[in-house]
Formats: sequence, C-alpha cells, structure tokens
Amino acid sequence: MHSGQMIKNALKAKKGTQLDLATAIGCDQSLISRYFSGTIEVSLGLLVAMIKHLEINIIEATTIVEQLRGDKYARAVAKLRTRYNQK
Repeated sequence: MHSGQMIKNALKAKKGTQLDLATAIGCDQSLISRYFSGTIEVSLGLLVAMIKHLEINIIEATTIVEQLRGDKYARAVAKLRTRYNQK
C-alpha cells in the first residue's frame, strides 16, 4: 500500500471527501486524486498538512511518512531502471 492509499483510507474513515481535504489544506482536488491513485507523490509538507487535518495519531502518521519516503525511493529506482533498460 502506498502512502496515498493510507491517507485515502484515513479520509474515508472520517467520512470526508477529496474536495473537503483539498479545500482544508489549500490545494487542488485533482492533486489529491492523483496522489490517492499513486500517479504522483506529494511533498512532505503537504503530507503533514493532510495528517494534521485528518487528526491522524502519531504512530500512524510516522508509518505514512516512512511509506512516502519508500514510495519516492521506489519511483526513483524505477526511473533509473527504465533509463538504463534494466529490470
């Protein structure tokens, strides 16, 4: 599960919408949608804003932040592999 899915699950548990979240943290709803689908990764600052808005506890928040780091690392490795045609 990538970090976007983790935030999506937290939003669903709070019965919020992507638009609610986007409005609360000052970004575009399409950015939230792309993040939830795994199309893009967000900045740490934006992730922290989501965590604060959703009132995610510190243990879950730490897990999500670590997953974001893992997501970014995996994306960078995939780009390098594609660039050098390696599996």
